[in-house]
Amino acid sequence: VVDVACDWTGRWVAAVTVRAMLTFRERKLLSTITHEGNRMVRVSEDGSRVVVVAFDGLHCYDMWGNSKWTYATGQDIHDIALQPDGAGTLVAEGERLLRLDSQGEVRWSTSMDGFVGGVALADDRCLVGLERSVRCLDHNGKQLWELRTGQLVRGIVTDNHYVACSSGKRLYCLTTDGNLLWREEVGPLRHLRLVRDGGAVLVATDSGTWCFETNGQQLWQVAEEQFIEAAAAVPTGELTTIVTGGEVFGKWELKLLDREGLVLESYSSREEISCLALPEHGGEVVAGIGSRVCWFRNSEFLKRTLTDQLAQVRKLGQKVTAYGPAPPGVEDSLEQVEARVRGSFDAMQEAYGELKACRQALAAIQQQHVEYLDQLPRLMKSLGLPESQPQELAAQLYPLYALYRRLETVPRQQERRINEQLARLKKVAETFDGQGGSEALQRKLTYTSEALQLLPQERRKLRGLMKEQRAAQKQVEKRLRQAVMDWMTSGSVGVLEEFMAQVEQQQMQRVEGEADIRERVRNTMTFAEMSHRFDQLELSWCAFAADGDGVTLTLQLHNRSDIQLDRVTLQLKLEGSGLELEQRGSTPLSPGRLAPGDWVRLRLRFRPTSRDPTQVVLAARYSDQDGQACTADLGTVKVSLLGCYLVPLPLSEQEHADLRAEHREQSAHSELALDQTTPADVQAVLKAMPGLGLCHRRSENGGSISYLAGRSNLTDTVYLAMLVLKPRGDTGVEMELLCRASQSDAAQELLEELQATLRNKLLEAGGRLA
Repeated sequence: VVDVACDWTGRWVAAVTVRAMLTFRERKLLSTITHEGNRMVRVSEDGSRVVVVAFDGLHCYDMWGNSKWTYATGQDIHDIALQPDGAGTLVAEGERLLRLDSQGEVRWSTSMDGFVGGVALADDRCLVGLERSVRCLDHNGKQLWELRTGQLVRGIVTDNHYVACSSGKRLYCLTTDGNLLWREEVGPLRHLRLVRDGGAVLVATDSGTWCFETNGQQLWQVAEEQFIEAAAAVPTGELTTIVTGGEVFGKWELKLLDREGLVLESYSSREEISCLALPEHGGEVVAGIGSRVCWFRNSEFLKRTLTDQLAQVRKLGQKVTAYGPAPPGVEDSLEQVEARVRGSFDAMQEAYGELKACRQALAAIQQQHVEYLDQLPRLMKSLGLPESQPQELAAQLYPLYALYRRLETVPRQQERRINEQLARLKKVAETFDGQGGSEALQRKLTYTSEALQLLPQERRKLRGLMKEQRAAQKQVEKRLRQAVMDWMTSGSVGVLEEFMAQVEQQQMQRVEGEADIRERVRNTMTFAEMSHRFDQLELSWCAFAADGDGVTLTLQLHNRSDIQLDRVTLQLKLEGSGLELEQRGSTPLSPGRLAPGDWVRLRLRFRPTSRDPTQVVLAARYSDQDGQACTADLGTVKVSLLGCYLVPLPLSEQEHADLRAEHREQSAHSELALDQTTPADVQAVLKAMPGLGLCHRRSENGGSISYLAGRSNLTDTVYLAMLVLKPRGDTGVEMELLCRASQSDAAQELLEELQATLRNKLLEAGGRLA
């Protein structure tokens, strides 16, 4: 095993050998991709992307081994850094620095005039190590600052406040503005990380491990008699893992160190321990040992981490609620975390994720409050007002300030996702442009073309909402300015509640609009991405039925596989204007989880609008046992006269006879004979016939005559049918069908559908056409 990496949860792991890449989910092998010359692997924090560095360039996959993009190069790639969501990659290629987008296309490239070493990505900054310096660039590749170190910079890490890098045998700590804070002689680098919430730097070298505060004070040092071959640490600094030894010593030793550098556990191996990966919670250690990927579980550490961090988050919540409400759902989530602390390892992993989300939500509010007095003068200056304001006024302005900051958060990520989807769709369209193929391929190209038209429209709507939000922020600026002026003249900021309630209400409407856009984009992409290769879920049965209020489509979804399917959601697309979807109401279109062999029935309500040819296209999204998101093509259901446009018409025998006589000019007739079919089989089909009511049946000459009637739910057209049924030998039947209607051509249409329905149902039951 050459290298190993994991996402922040540790559930997703990727490993590379020289000849293959392997991916795992919760220690289960998902995929093996054969590829020569692998040297390095990286996994995005969210587990959505795996990027392999090989001799011929970069290869990006998802965790199931599906190729996403490839970047070919003839030069050595020394290091890469991924965005947390895998949407961008920073690449050190020879003497160039590259920024790739989510599709592997070069966003920008710049020459560094020398060897490029380590790289790191922050929100809006790119850090790069050069032969004799460390350089910072903005997200467009423009240089912001450079600090000379005199030797090659290989390792770089950064957060929102600090940059740490290793050059030669020295460790440097800088601010994000490039100001040098301190440097220290430590030795050749093995691992570097900012820990303790950015308050300390942990560095492992050939001969030892150090931890320094960001002010330069050494917290602890552990010297090693044997070489350190690999190292990793969790962000809190509570756990560090190192591998010592080597081939010279004939063994390798994996050690777990606590926050003071004391050894907690150790594991010895005669096989080489070549690489390490450590999830954020520290509950597992992943190691490449010889030709194996090994997991070491650290349950007690995870339990202790949860307990300690839960107490910290509760304290943070108390601070936040002292000056405002906590984000919705936080208290419920914390109670669930507390219950899961005593649960299984998997339950504790889930709890850590929930706890992290709560901590981030509370910390954002706390940070906003703490920084308020520092940020207010800058905001006042930008509004053309005196920077220094009385403390009493500052307290009254805080609600407006908090609203102003909330309006700064615009849905850029959603816009970026639409851009990525458009780029992916364009590649599909270009690949198959002008090619023939199966009906399924042509449908896919049609839906791809539709998506290429619809997504730009949704993007324009999203940008419109973002523009409205910026305008709302300007309104808040204006109200802030007015509040300060009112204070100067009258000692009061005026009534703010009504203004704030109005802005908040408008913002809620924008958020709902963003959610609607997200849902429409999701629906559009469902049909562009659906495939028959996802065959675990099938549409086993479906039927339309009309009543006086509308039309019901009943569907039966069946999990035909031997695995559990999660997050099952049905989505539909209407092609044609014959039906309109009613409000879904309580109809469950998200059955959620389906066990192996399980099935579920769903009902959809429609309004009939016209006789325009119409069909319902059905697709389903779900996750399989490996967590892979699947989009299954369930096929189409065509709208029919009997199922959608006729409702049963109750008539007496005489009324039926009178109407048949009245409409004898609009008549159609046919015959049908089947073997292996009984009269009882025919009567059962007639009884369940949609759209037609069985008015009367009488026996005659060893057979029977059934009278049926229906009425159009769009017009006043009346449909009549008479079926004469006679035995055919010992095991067959003969049927004579007579249809009449109050409009021309309607009788022939009824005859064709009635005959087709009878024939198909009886053949499905085992009959044979005679």
